[in-house]
Amino acid sequence: MGAESLPGLAGMLATSIVGALFAYYLKDWLDERRYRRKERREYKKNHMNTDRDAYAHRSTVLARVNLVGYIGRGIWPAGPEDLQRLLQNLDHGNHEHFLDETVDSAWKKFLQKSVVLARQRASGPLSSAELESFHRIRADFEDAAKRSFGPLPKSEPVVLPAPVSQRAAA
Repeated sequence: MGAESLPGLAGMLATSIVGALFAYYLKDWLDERRYRRKERREYKKNHMNTDRDAYAHRSTVLARVNLVGYIGRGIWPAGPEDLQRLLQNLDHGNHEHFLDETVDSAWKKFLQKSVVLARQRASGPLSSAELESFHRIRADFEDAAKRSFGPLPKSEPVVLPAPVSQRAAA
């Protein structure tokens, strides 16, 4: 082996070292990227499951099924005191919150309109324009929920107890 082959050998050795370092960092970068991608998928799945659970929660069903029924028919089986307590709680923000900001915003708008119309309904029937506006806001909320966490689960109305005055008489 001559002196003239040493630079070629050093060049090959340097290229091998640089190649090995590059391969090591590339593998490390790809592993980190795969891990972050998996973590984002899990976060999104948990986010969706949390919002889906909030949608099916009893207090949410009470507002989006029972209260909607009251706005349409004017009947609240648990009595006016119970209805006023629910409306007051909703007014004060005592309701479920969604992690998806779009869904939460549509939900709050739906609740605000529900509270206003429920109070109006207590004093008489609602106009068709008010009901149409209400149903449009409700549809916007449900559309946002569908886009966020998929098909909406079916919900049965919450069974409300009889008014206190009727329970005392029984």
